[in-house]
Amino acid sequence: MRGSSSMAPAATPRAERGASCGARSKAAVATKASVSSTASPSPCTPTTEREYAAKYSAGDPLVADSREDFCNVTMMTSNRVVQALAVLVVVLGCVAAAAAAVPYCGIAPGATAGEYGSLEGSRSLLAAAAGKLVHVDAVFRHGDRTPANAAQCWPNDTAVWECELAQAVQASRSMAAPAASYGALFRIAPVPGKMFFPGNCAVGQLTTQGYEQHLANGAAFRAAYVAGAGLLPTAFDPTTVHIETDTSIRVQMSAQAFISGMYPDQLGPNAAGSTASLPLVNIAVRDSATQIVCPNPAVCPALASIAADFAKSKVLANFTETVVKPVSDKLAAAFGEKDGDVSLGVTFDCMHAHECHGFPLPPSVPSSLWADLSNAAIGMLGLTYSFPSRTEFGSNAMGPMIGQVVADLQTAVAGSSPVKMHMYGTHDTCIMPLLAALGLYGDEWCPYAGIVAFELYAVDKAVASPAAAALLGDDTHAVRLLRYGSEVTIPGCPDVLCPWSTFVNVLSPLVPSPKQCHLVHG
Repeated sequence: MRGSSSMAPAATPRAERGASCGARSKAAVATKASVSSTASPSPCTPTTEREYAAKYSAGDPLVADSREDFCNVTMMTSNRVVQALAVLVVVLGCVAAAAAAVPYCGIAPGATAGEYGSLEGSRSLLAAAAGKLVHVDAVFRHGDRTPANAAQCWPNDTAVWECELAQAVQASRSMAAPAASYGALFRIAPVPGKMFFPGNCAVGQLTTQGYEQHLANGAAFRAAYVAGAGLLPTAFDPTTVHIETDTSIRVQMSAQAFISGMYPDQLGPNAAGSTASLPLVNIAVRDSATQIVCPNPAVCPALASIAADFAKSKVLANFTETVVKPVSDKLAAAFGEKDGDVSLGVTFDCMHAHECHGFPLPPSVPSSLWADLSNAAIGMLGLTYSFPSRTEFGSNAMGPMIGQVVADLQTAVAGSSPVKMHMYGTHDTCIMPLLAALGLYGDEWCPYAGIVAFELYAVDKAVASPAAAALLGDDTHAVRLLRYGSEVTIPGCPDVLCPWSTFVNVLSPLVPSPKQCHLVHG
């Protein structure tokens, strides 16, 4: 808790606390993966308000992420037999209860699954029968986790973090090694009594609750894109899905859960007991110098100067003095600390981690102060994402990722690749600037396991209405954006289903040139 009055990622204002489900489900999972014994740090761990502005704006989210051995291949198995369906029902009931109370904790499973993969009920002028889904790019946040900072949350915190989600590792000498060539799994286990927080969880560790959230996402995607739209085959085919994450363990394990939920019979716990050999599922990882799923000054150097200018700006100084400092001072008084000794970043993160597991919050902090804290954080990032302009920040922060999405969809339009779905795993502080760059930043925080999906439809104009045909013009494809499961209209597009040429024109100012950023799409 001690530190400065720094501002870090927050969430929507506090609501009634969810059920006391905790991080304590007994569904343990072993991961055959290349992992570190240390937990992934928070995407943003600021120490001062201006330092936060400089670090975050410059792409600090991945500076301290754990380094992985990229020559290992990732797959999921189970370290004991579980009744998968029964566990899923119990845990998802907990997740749904928390989500209903605190949106940050995650979208209630199944609540918006019906909007994926179908134009039935869409606000688009294009009738469902006139559009055929041909590709999806999905950008998702990791699931529920423990507090991401190795710092005391507040005085007299009574939370005990018990984690049953386990990791196991096995290296391979070759990327081409088949599953049968792997030896014993080596479980990464906590040292009893030696973890930072009371209990056995690592800092920033994906919880079983978070893992189950992505199993639920996978089930929703299977219903929408396998059984519903028929975009993907009923049996897992690695040539049809590309999975990519950053180097964070919790993001990689979330990706594993996501794809396992899509193909539970082949990749889930039930598959571990089958006589068939388990498949190896590749998760592509770029290193910190080349990753594009988050803002990265190593890719777009102008981010560093933008961050420096923002840190010295009058708009930041005014916001800090009029909004951030009053909240920090009130929290310090509530905690019995000196002014300036409360880290808003730590407090934000702890608040939501506690709420999502039903742990008590300090009774000395009124709900109105939690709301002020949340509003200040949302406002701070709104300033960050619009400095010096939405387009300039967006093109340097998330332009490479936007360019990758456009390239993925362009390949699908051309019909030149068997890949039907790209899945990109990342953090809230990477999804939110992506939305901001598109003009879709609002007053909500990206929830655990939140998804932003770009759906590409091929259009049959023979069955389209005259209005829809006029809207499309010469285009044969259109794009729909789903934010956390609900369709939204991209600013600059005439409809929730954006004609392909319009989509490209709207996004083109956000795609950086090779001179601006060091990247290669595709």
